[in-house]
Amino acid sequence: MTDAKIMIVEDNISDVTHLMEAVFNSMNEGVVAVDENGIIMFYNSSAERIVGEHPDLGPVEANIYKWAERYGVFKPNGELFGPLDDDSPLGIALKGGTTDEVEVFLRNEFKPEGVHIRVSSRPLVRETGVLKGVVIVFRDITKEIEAEQMKAELLRLRTELETTSLFPSLIGTSSVMQDIYKLMQQAAESDITVLIRGESGTGKELVANSLHANSPRKDEPFVALDCAAIPETLIESELFGHERGAFTGATTQRLGAFERANGGTLFLDEIGDMPYILQGKLLRVLQEREIQRIGGTAPIPIDIRVITATNKDLEHAVNTDKFRQDLFYRIAAYPITIPPLRERHEDIPLLARHFLEKYTAQAGKSISDISTLTLRLLLQYDWPGNVRELENAIARAVLLETTGVLQADNLPSQLSPVVALGRDLSTPLAIRPLTEIERQALIHALEATGNNITQAAQALGIDRTTLYRKLKKYNIVRD
Repeated sequence: MTDAKIMIVEDNISDVTHLMEAVFNSMNEGVVAVDENGIIMFYNSSAERIVGEHPDLGPVEANIYKWAERYGVFKPNGELFGPLDDDSPLGIALKGGTTDEVEVFLRNEFKPEGVHIRVSSRPLVRETGVLKGVVIVFRDITKEIEAEQMKAELLRLRTELETTSLFPSLIGTSSVMQDIYKLMQQAAESDITVLIRGESGTGKELVANSLHANSPRKDEPFVALDCAAIPETLIESELFGHERGAFTGATTQRLGAFERANGGTLFLDEIGDMPYILQGKLLRVLQEREIQRIGGTAPIPIDIRVITATNKDLEHAVNTDKFRQDLFYRIAAYPITIPPLRERHEDIPLLARHFLEKYTAQAGKSISDISTLTLRLLLQYDWPGNVRELENAIARAVLLETTGVLQADNLPSQLSPVVALGRDLSTPLAIRPLTEIERQALIHALEATGNNITQAAQALGIDRTTLYRKLKKYNIVRD
């Protein structure tokens, strides 16, 4: 009788055990239970599937460290789950703590492409408070990461298309230009005074014109005035106008730039070259929103938006008393800095083809492409004259070209193969592809940060999602 009862109890225990195993094996999450010494007591089929083939050692004999070392279960910084005194999910739980949703990267001989997982750990404690072991639960989030990357990429592309379509006169899809488009989109919707900074030839007037074209004032006049191109004796008249007889030669009344732009936008280019004495008058106009013509007696109200631009260091000009500090703060409410072309080389092919189409149409020629050597020379040149210099180089080359492909021989002398390369054309070009340079930069960032994705992304100046996408693109795995 006693033996029969024992058998029934044992059968019940066996049934419960099998039932629990079936429950755990039905889970999508991997489950690993270890004792207080780090020895594996149990793992389910999902753990086996996520990590890869399990060790030949049995669950009782297998040590968690050997299992982790062989199958590559990593912490975010690239180290293993262990040792016990580390701040790993296992180590924390064995010290009585917990971890939740720690993102780690797993890679081993069975998972050479790597798997992203999220790990949580909990200590198992007896009723007496003594530690019994640890349960580690983890799940495969590779598809989630890929979906996140795809979503981010689609959002990036959509943003690029939206911002680029708003400013069709500006050419460039580089990340720095995308940042410029975002700043412009925000500024275009208001009347805030914008200061456009950038070297000569970067396209500051195009930016000003685009801001006006996308503003509520787009149907009103856009007037541009180059402060550096007007003689000092005439600039006040150009700005504010004059009455007949106001000075010798003033035979008729003249409307200044402020009045001609009334209701619209006035663009003051090279504001840093404005005479100091006029800077005070300009400040008063910006504050009071009214002007007075030379020789006039009555103030004239104006409704206008002012955009300024400069290639000078206005802060230095303020410190050397060449530019009024109060005017600087008034016009620099919303600065936009246009990067030089040498800082966005990836836009050169797009710009070159845009200018090729423009000047081919003007010349009535049929030039359909740019030769490989020509494009290489365009990419390796520093372009001190920026986009304007590139445009002039393409215009010249189109005029001289007699074939259907733009050839390097027709580029300006500073861009010609012999001058640019400093050697015979028969010598192979020692130019590394941009993709190779980017790949090496990614590898170096991972090595320098110990495979820490967050730190590597910060060092490269990109977000984690972009870094994941580039690692996948170049098939880079974190050892």
